Amino acid sequence: MVKDIFIEYYIIKVNNFDDNAQNTLDEWIYFFKNSAIKSNFSAKGLKEASAKLDIMKLSEKDQLAYKQYVANLRNEASRAFTLRIDTEDLINEATNKATNEATIKATIVTKKKIVIELWKLNISMAQIAIATEYSEGEIEQIIDDFKKGVQ
Repeated sequence: MVKDIFIEYYIIKVNNFDDNAQNTLDEWIYFFKNSAIKSNFSAKGLKEASAKLDIMKLSEKDQLAYKQYVANLRNEASRAFTLRIDTEDLINEATNKATNEATIKATIVTKKKIVIELWKLNISMAQIAIATEYSEGEIEQIIDDFKKGVQ
């Protein structure tokens, strides 16, 4: 049908409006007629439209300055967001590195304790080397450090 193809248009004669807003449509008509909104208006999108109108009322020079200001704000926000992400990545990387180093140190300490306990049980150096994957020279050094009280 023809009515399904063509858009419907409505003509609102704002000059005939008496500035008495009874509903949200009246609030929009008041805005169109007076280029202003009253503090008690609540129509959806009206405050945003008013803000856009305020920018449009600026001189061309002031509009350019405002657009540059907004662009600078966006750039700073983007930069801050990027720095935050980079900072989080650095913190995570440092935390992971510290965790890995602590795990490695704990593993070494544990293996050294195993060497000492096996040595106390009179297990041979060769068998301790097989169990701990240390060389016999490393095992001797661990035992010497233990005897000297070095941890």
